Amino acid sequence: MAASYSTVDVLGLILGPAIVAAVVTAAVNVWTKRRDDSRTRVVAALLIASHLEDYAYACATYTFMSHEKDRAPEDKMSIPALNPWPVEVSWGSLPPVPASQAASIRMDVTIATGMAAATPYENELGVWQARRLRSELGLQAWRAARALRREAGLPLIRPETLRWNFTEYLWHEYGKAVHELRAMGMWNPQEQPFTFSELGYSAAGPS
Repeated sequence: MAASYSTVDVLGLILGPAIVAAVVTAAVNVWTKRRDDSRTRVVAALLIASHLEDYAYACATYTFMSHEKDRAPEDKMSIPALNPWPVEVSWGSLPPVPASQAASIRMDVTIATGMAAATPYENELGVWQARRLRSELGLQAWRAARALRREAGLPLIRPETLRWNFTEYLWHEYGKAVHELRAMGMWNPQEQPFTFSELGYSAAGPS
């Protein structure tokens, strides 16, 4: 019966044991690195996505509380702070486009905070403007988190299965804010409201 030889056996006869060992070791190292890189990417995506999802929830909570009559005026107009990113995140392991979208949220928060602070307290316009900004930020954060999860192959969170569908609430509040700002003549006619079509929202709420 003819002897059966594996690929490693054949390489060993041709190249010698030392070279075969080096080839096998290199292949194992490449496989290990790819596995570790994939794990790093998934962990980074999960950490940033969770961070943004928490921020979206904070935006919804702030907006909900702004409707309370006894709430201080400054609270009705405040923008939630975006906490520092988790230090263990390897940004370089994330896909460039969703990572850039996620990172840009911080600048959006900074700008929105300045806009809200520039409006005097006890001002109905300021309250509606703050609700609009919080709703935009929350939906932007949720959209960026969703993109990160999708790119990393992570399960998407379905808001309708949560105890509070706060993304639907944010969209409803955004539509009301756009309506009120338009009614007060404080909406730029050339500005188009956000649609967030990735989240299933394609119109700016009540007209």
